[in-house]
Order: sequence, then structure tokens, then C-alpha cells
Amino acid sequence: MKRILLILCMALLCLPVRADADGKRILDNLFRAGVQAVQTTLQQGQENTEAPDANAAPADPSGALGRVLAESLEKSASSLKEQYKEEGRAYARELGDMLAERIVHSPRVHSAITTLQAFCWVIIAYLVLVTLLLLVGMQRLRANDRRILELLHELKRKESDTP
Repeated sequence: MKRILLILCMALLCLPVRADADGKRILDNLFRAGVQAVQTTLQQGQENTEAPDANAAPADPSGALGRVLAESLEKSASSLKEQYKEEGRAYARELGDMLAERIVHSPRVHSAITTLQAFCWVIIAYLVLVTLLLLVGMQRLRANDRRILELLHELKRKESDTP
């Protein structure tokens, strides 16, 4: 797509201008000034980079203009692409919200959610009950252990008292 646009732009620039000699001279001067500005910009860009680009074309005016056109078309295409992406994201969010609203208000989904909530509350109650039973069981074991230790100490005292 970029190449087609570039070829169309170059073809428009290469069309003969049907004007008088002064108009043609003005257009030629404008074209040369534009090419020179592009060349100086490209040369400054190449001087700023450490390694020169191996793919860079020699400094012919049509190549520099083509590169500038290609870069500008690429920038505009990327900005248009980003704009479409943002619009697509907004549309997807809106569509997702609408679907979520429909799903939540559906009677089948609502009954399934209610059943799932009831199941979760039953599991919570079961886990609380098991935890309480474990705590009570641990408390009883500690009490039994203390009682056993007391009985052992009494037994040792009785054995040590009776020689």
C-alpha cells in the first residue's frame, strides 16, 4: 500500500506542468529548493549517526524526495493506525460492557450465580465448623496431656516417697 501511494505521488510530481514559462520556472525553483532542503536534512541526519546507512541512496534529488515522501506517508499511516487501534479498543470496551449487562440480567445466569453463591456460603460454613472442631479437639488434647503429665508427676512422687 505504501509503495502504491509513493508511486502515485511520484507520478503526480513527474507530470508535465502546463503553464507558461514563468510558472514552470517557479515550480522548478520550488522543487529545487525543496530537494536542497531535504538533502541538507538528510546529510545532517547522516552526520549525526556514527555509521552511515549502507542502504542509503546516493544524493540524487528524486531519491531524497522519495524517501521524505515515504517517511511522511509512513508517519501518517502509523498515526492513523494508532487512531484506529484506540477506536477499536473503545468499541471493544463498550461492546464488552453491553454483553456483561445482558449476561447479568439473564435469568439463567442469575440463577446460576445465586446457586454458586449459596454453594460458596455452604463451603464457608463447613470450613468454619471444621476449624472449630479442630480447635476444640486440640484444646481437649492439651487438657488430656496436662492431666497425663500431672498423673505421671504424682506417680513419680509416690515412687520416690516409697523406698
